[in-house]
Amino acid sequence: MKSWRGIVILTLWLALFACTPYPRESQRIYMAFEQAQLVYGAGENDTLLFIPELDKASAYYARKKEYDKVALAALYHGYAEKNYHRTEAMNAFKDAEIYGKQVDDSLTVAQAQYQIGKMLYYDALHEEALSFFEAANTNYGGHYQEKAFVMNSLAGCYILLNAYAKADSCLNQGWDYALCGDSDEAKTKILNNYAVLYQMQGEYDSAIACLRMVEPHNNQQYALNLLNLGRVFLELDEVDSAECYLNRMKERLQETDIKDETKASAYAALSKLAERQGDYIKALEYYKTNVRYIVKVKDRMEKEGVYRIQQQYDYEAIRNELNGKIIIRQRIILLMSLIIVMVIVVVVMLKKRLEKAQKQKTTLLTKQGKTMQKLAILMDNKENKILLDNLRANVFGEREPWNAIMEVFDTLYPGERERICSEYPGLSENELKDIILSYFDVSRKEEALLLKTSIHTVDKIRLSVKNKFVKRKL
Repeated sequence: MKSWRGIVILTLWLALFACTPYPRESQRIYMAFEQAQLVYGAGENDTLLFIPELDKASAYYARKKEYDKVALAALYHGYAEKNYHRTEAMNAFKDAEIYGKQVDDSLTVAQAQYQIGKMLYYDALHEEALSFFEAANTNYGGHYQEKAFVMNSLAGCYILLNAYAKADSCLNQGWDYALCGDSDEAKTKILNNYAVLYQMQGEYDSAIACLRMVEPHNNQQYALNLLNLGRVFLELDEVDSAECYLNRMKERLQETDIKDETKASAYAALSKLAERQGDYIKALEYYKTNVRYIVKVKDRMEKEGVYRIQQQYDYEAIRNELNGKIIIRQRIILLMSLIIVMVIVVVVMLKKRLEKAQKQKTTLLTKQGKTMQKLAILMDNKENKILLDNLRANVFGEREPWNAIMEVFDTLYPGERERICSEYPGLSENELKDIILSYFDVSRKEEALLLKTSIHTVDKIRLSVKNKFVKRKL
């Protein structure tokens, strides 16, 4: 029986397993986490990619107490959302900071703190941003390129807060870090901020010297550097020098790798230059181009937001369609499982019945064997009353012979005796016994012995029963 129970339990378990969504949550989260690592494992970038289930990854790993993955999943989610859902991104970065500290992952903590600082900086919360940048600088440890970026951001905060001495100190430290990390990108950013700092203090020669130290590595950097130099000369009112640099910059604007944001700033500077030169028609033309690129940037950002929303919508639609198919499959599997369980239950019941019948048969054969043995002994000792009583006890037990015959009849023909009595209520006791014995094909002589009467009397009883049957049918 244990094996049958095991099969039933296994079938039910398979039915329940079939009702779970596929792919399972663990598989979906794993795929999201792996994809996010490929995109953001090296740090933040501008990849426009919606990663399904990434927003659920940190909560999933938190339930499993895998806090190292919680921190990373939250960091990646922050990267993915910082240009679309700023509040959600901020919360994600804060989670990355909290769980990163819990598992002593100082790098993840530093990355999260740096991103929080940047978001506060862009929201003009410069004083609030300072503490996060300082904490990020400490937690970055020996990651010198990252420390250089942090010090550059700190300097930017201090410049906007008019704390020029502190800004200069941060830029000096950032430059040292950029040299240690051999980061050209960090050097470029720091030199540009040096130029801004010197401009704010009226030290234009120093600003120009810093900008001339920049070594552009692509058209975008080259155009931006020329633009910055042109702006400084415009501020100095050295129109000829400004025109030289801005015209050189203008030649670069047709390159495909120049950002639209840079083009918008470039045409604003060209418009200002034309106005200084008294060419108001050209100034207006440049201004219109500047506005056109501003609108283009705005439209692009809106399209990116719409595209991302569309990606989310498409994913939800696909998941809903898949869930519908899964539900149909689950119902089919569940129905088949229930049918299997019912078949197993029926088989088990039939098996139990067969075992019971087999047991009854074995008991009957055993009793028949014992009866035959006693009968054989009695035949050789016919005068022995004790042997006769033993045989009688073996056949009838403690019951009266007629009671035993009635029990056998009721077992073989359930409800038949009650039917006979209800249909023929006027039967005498011997007439009922005659009908019962007729089911066992008993001869007249045997019936006379059983009823303890003569054969002639048996004939009368049988005739009476026959008449009552005929009368009942009429």
